[in-house]
Amino acid sequence: MEQYDKILPSALRDLWFFLKNKFVLFGLAVRLVLAPFFMHEYDVTLFVTTARAYYSSWTINYFTEWAYPMFFYLILIISYFPADLISDNFYLFGQTVSVSEKFFVKLPFIISDLLIAYMLYRILSENGKEKYALFIALFYLLNPLSIFTSSVYGTFDSISILFSVLGFYHFLHSRYGLSGLELGMGFGIKFHHAVLIPVFLLFMWREAKREIPKFLVYFGGPAALSIVLPGLIYYDPLTHYWAFRFSTSNLAISFARDISQMMDPNMTYRALLLRWGFYEILFYSTLIEVTTFGGLFLLFVFLVWRKGLFEIYSQSRLEYFTAYIIAVYMILYLSYG
Repeated sequence: MEQYDKILPSALRDLWFFLKNKFVLFGLAVRLVLAPFFMHEYDVTLFVTTARAYYSSWTINYFTEWAYPMFFYLILIISYFPADLISDNFYLFGQTVSVSEKFFVKLPFIISDLLIAYMLYRILSENGKEKYALFIALFYLLNPLSIFTSSVYGTFDSISILFSVLGFYHFLHSRYGLSGLELGMGFGIKFHHAVLIPVFLLFMWREAKREIPKFLVYFGGPAALSIVLPGLIYYDPLTHYWAFRFSTSNLAISFARDISQMMDPNMTYRALLLRWGFYEILFYSTLIEVTTFGGLFLLFVFLVWRKGLFEIYSQSRLEYFTAYIIAVYMILYLSYG
């Protein structure tokens, strides 16, 4: 094993060192063992039936029964391919999804968890926090919540988080174009990445104004593609005929659904209005969200620019930037629940 440590480049050597850790291997093994047994009945069934439809009859359910961004749909189709080849009939606990289907649908979630832990380890190691690096990485990897989300429940949050962490890492290294590209890819998987854009722009305004157009172009490319790509596919839901052809109707459907996903009334304010009996004004839950987020974000900008928030307590660029992101995510949670 030691000869590989000397031959591999620095980045791969760090990854190899990380993967050799027995606790990392344990975290990976737990996920792989749990994945074939458990699932969230609605979400995983939706993922699997969507992939089955594509491989059995080339049916693209994206335009009829899909509720998520385009890039995750593509990841799902690719990850399901081995399960389609295996086509096993092992069903556990009365589930309608086979063992191989659950395993391969969840495999990208598990790999993303592993890479997130590694990136946390690398970020801290490269910024003078070596003694905390492995602990923080394992804290994520062995966290019961992250294990449950990826391997038991079976949803794709970890893929989205991975792109956030990658964007964060390359932003710290002043590789703004690559950072924007990764956030744009993440946006095409789950739209919450949009909340990071004001944070990155605010930070860049203070230290790299000239890089802002480049960052926005690199972010906007994949982000726009995730919305526009469905418009390049003509699909007939009755005959399931599809072809690569521009379709204004599919573009409109994709855009409207994507906007509704980003503005979808959350359970917090919507449930509050329902509990109080305001059935006629449920629409205003979205207005409450937007107003709350906008107001709190403006307050945050004022505190950062005028009062020097975080500057006193941050000892490094890493800590300062991390404080930015945590603050804006807290604003998001307060606004959207």
